[in-house]
Amino acid sequence: MIPDGWSEHFLGDVCKISSGVGFPLKFQGRKDLPIPFIKVSDMNSEGNEKYVCSANNTIDSQIQEYVKAPIFPKGCLILPKVGAALLTNKRRILAQPTAVDNNVMVLMSKSVNYEFLYYWSLLIDMADYVQSGALPSINKSTISQIQITLPPEKEQKKIATILSSVDDAIQATQAVIDQTRRVKQGLLQQLLTRGIGHTQFKQTDIGVISETWELTTLGKIANKNSLQTGPFGSQLHASEYIESGIPVVMPKDLFDGRILDDNIACVPEDIADRLMKHRLQAGDILFARRGDIGRCSLVRDSEVGWICGTGCLRARVNDKISPEFLIQFLQWPKTVKWLNENAVGQTMLNLNTQILANLPILVPPKHEQINITNIFESINDELDKLISEKSTLLSIKHGLMQDLLTGRIRVGDST
Repeated sequence: MIPDGWSEHFLGDVCKISSGVGFPLKFQGRKDLPIPFIKVSDMNSEGNEKYVCSANNTIDSQIQEYVKAPIFPKGCLILPKVGAALLTNKRRILAQPTAVDNNVMVLMSKSVNYEFLYYWSLLIDMADYVQSGALPSINKSTISQIQITLPPEKEQKKIATILSSVDDAIQATQAVIDQTRRVKQGLLQQLLTRGIGHTQFKQTDIGVISETWELTTLGKIANKNSLQTGPFGSQLHASEYIESGIPVVMPKDLFDGRILDDNIACVPEDIADRLMKHRLQAGDILFARRGDIGRCSLVRDSEVGWICGTGCLRARVNDKISPEFLIQFLQWPKTVKWLNENAVGQTMLNLNTQILANLPILVPPKHEQINITNIFESINDELDKLISEKSTLLSIKHGLMQDLLTGRIRVGDST
């Protein structure tokens, strides 16, 4: 049922739908020319989360004429039109007159507020409109036939303003998160080389460290036979996963030294019992075995009994080093760099237990490990708070989009 005062249209009636042009390699790579030339990859650039404000390629009027690239005005909505990127449902607004390549679709508004169009488009799953074939794609005729229900122009603007204000709050919160992470990285560099209040230092294979610190390897501080891989495919089949049961930790679940339990895979208790040697204890350290090398997490009390999943490696250290200190050390960029440089593999990097055994580890005196850990735990607590605030704002935005863009809640003149 259409809300009072709203009207139904085909998208092609309220927007001019176009695509870009091929972008010859010989013209790519310039960033000093006046006209941005956007490719799908530019949608992933920092600062381009809503408005496309920067481009990795630029052209001038001569190149534009040569490649016959139309210049689309500020306010146009763009989205991927082919390949896996199409299914990510990215939407962006052009922040200035721009050219785009032939993998990008452009919606130029004829009679709809461009920000309202942007938010409305976020409710559309392009997977519902892809053409059949080996490579996902959409075309102009299909997109033109999508129905859009529009409120009066004033209400469009008010809805866009409300949603934009939430986006501004999300962006501001993310900026604080990013800054807090930069502070943490700076402290990691300082505290993991200079310690707290030290004046005497020594040169080691990994650089200058405090005179009282020891340089060892993970293999020397790990409990005997505790460096293990998770179960291989022959031990744990994809068909055995269920929605609720004993969680199985995968590389995707390792983030910022903690295990993310959103959308985590699970297995029944009887299968978990079969994998007893892979069940986790508090203080275990998990590493991503392949792919995004450097991801690692500390197993906490609430995660005891979970399973070290396929694609992960586990280490269990002795009492010479605090696991809470070790997880901070493992997030140090120098440590992550070492892991990536020593990983093996051609198409995808891999770690194994021998590589982990050789990983250099700094071991301060126990009291200093505690002091350094406390500093980072306070920063992590602040990050958790900020991430929770961002998550709440995203939930608010999602709810508002569902209500405002469908007319379930109306934005009147007095609102």
